[in-house]
Amino acid sequence: MKIPRAENNVSREIISERVALFNNTGVDLPHTTHYSIDPAATTGNIENFIGVAQVPVGLAGPLLINGEHAQGEFLVPLATTEGALVASYSRGMKAITDSGGCRTHIRSDFFLWPYMFRTRTLDAAIEFAQWCEQHFQEIAREMEATTRHGRLLGMRTTILDQGVLVYFEMNTGDAMGANMVVGAGDAACKWIAKEAPGIEPNGWWGLDMGKKAVELRTMRGMGKSVIAEVVLPEPLLQKLFRAGPEDIVGWHNAMQRCWMDMCSHGRQCMFANGLAALYIACGQDVAYVPDATNGRLGVSVAPDGGLRVTADVPCLIVGTVGGGCGLPTQKECLRMLGCEGAGSARKFAEIAAAVALAGEISLMGAVSANEFVGAHERLGRNRPTADRAEEPSVVSQS
Repeated sequence: MKIPRAENNVSREIISERVALFNNTGVDLPHTTHYSIDPAATTGNIENFIGVAQVPVGLAGPLLINGEHAQGEFLVPLATTEGALVASYSRGMKAITDSGGCRTHIRSDFFLWPYMFRTRTLDAAIEFAQWCEQHFQEIAREMEATTRHGRLLGMRTTILDQGVLVYFEMNTGDAMGANMVVGAGDAACKWIAKEAPGIEPNGWWGLDMGKKAVELRTMRGMGKSVIAEVVLPEPLLQKLFRAGPEDIVGWHNAMQRCWMDMCSHGRQCMFANGLAALYIACGQDVAYVPDATNGRLGVSVAPDGGLRVTADVPCLIVGTVGGGCGLPTQKECLRMLGCEGAGSARKFAEIAAAVALAGEISLMGAVSANEFVGAHERLGRNRPTADRAEEPSVVSQS
């Protein structure tokens, strides 16, 4: 079966031909092919377009943030098919807001990408590493010439067996930045290969490709490295969660021991849950969620008897321009947060970290009060019923 392609790959005619591949086999696609966006708007985001996957979007919040870039109350769009998720995050956000809001801080902001240079001898590797350090300005010039927004902040070299790893640390402005850094790195490596001593012919490669949990990125940061923290008063904990600070700290200490026993890469409960829902709603690359899951959750009794909760999210690889941010639905969700377009990426990253914090608070409260299972039984079980239509009619909302 051949997928139809044409010079205009998003024309109505070619889309209809692709859909007909399934219609001819008796598979009807009334929902996938029902959409309000112009297919041309997806150019550069997808190939062989046939329609859309309509993921439900719910509002969580309000979420009060006292950040360096995100300030005020936010209603947060979350796209998910998991029942109870929006309700759970809303409860965590209520706890934060009723406590006076969470503090957020961006610790670092750069995209880290490694390249491997093969050298002829160990002495050549040592010489090459020193050469790179001495020619940082020229390397930065080559990289920055490929982009209007990227800036090379730093460069690290590591001598390995039979070669040298070069790590470029580049600020990518309001773009998520993967394509920017790869293009800039490619230009720099071509220049380095011509100018530097001791490199084997055609002896360099781009490595890693990202989109997985990596300890180095946890230590160094990747994208926006953000910390979000709140102190929850004890009366509020009792009111919302029917649990005290000691109850939650005790559960968290037990969970820490469990994470150690399991050799968990991250020391947190469910950063991925809320971040994936936020990323889908707002046009982020969901495949970078694993980088954020190497984060850490800190829980302790505050001096005044409340509960201090800190979410350390070292790798929020997000942007507000480029990628999926320009698609109509995703642009609307960014607009809900006041994060549409240039100048908003750091604000969005602080909101993302606060969302992760809210999820941790809600989950810990539910488990400590033995309400986790009951909540999912009420809200999260989508069991087929006789009165639930298998194919509901398509409804357009304006």
